[in-house]
Amino acid sequence: LSQKLFRSMVFGIFLYPLFVAGTETFHWPVFRFINFETMKTMGIFFMAASISAFPVSYMTEPYFARGCEDAATLGKRLMFAGILNMAMSEAITVFGLVIYITSSNLKFFYLFFIISFVHLLSVHPGRKKWQRRLDRLSEDSE
Repeated sequence: LSQKLFRSMVFGIFLYPLFVAGTETFHWPVFRFINFETMKTMGIFFMAASISAFPVSYMTEPYFARGCEDAATLGKRLMFAGILNMAMSEAITVFGLVIYITSSNLKFFYLFFIISFVHLLSVHPGRKKWQRRLDRLSEDSE
């Protein structure tokens, strides 16, 4: 289920650039310009949050897997960790979309989109990784 959700997210994340392309092509009136200093502060906050998503993602799986006593509980917790990590990737793209709407600057949108895509690929819910956790669980129970 997590891998199906991941594949959906990889394709779904490309809806944001499609929206931006539509906005640029058809000149949709979506821009809400704000004060430059406010936008700059918001951009710095968004960039810090985006960069901090990487270490937070790597800490979520061990945190969620801690204290599991059976495979069913471990599977559920790892799925929740995967959903949380994918939501963080989605949030990074939304940060870029917000910056784009408030500044009409494509560079910032694509910067956040690339960071989001790299983050999404780095938190891929791999079977090998989950199998190692399951193996550790079976070793601990013996």
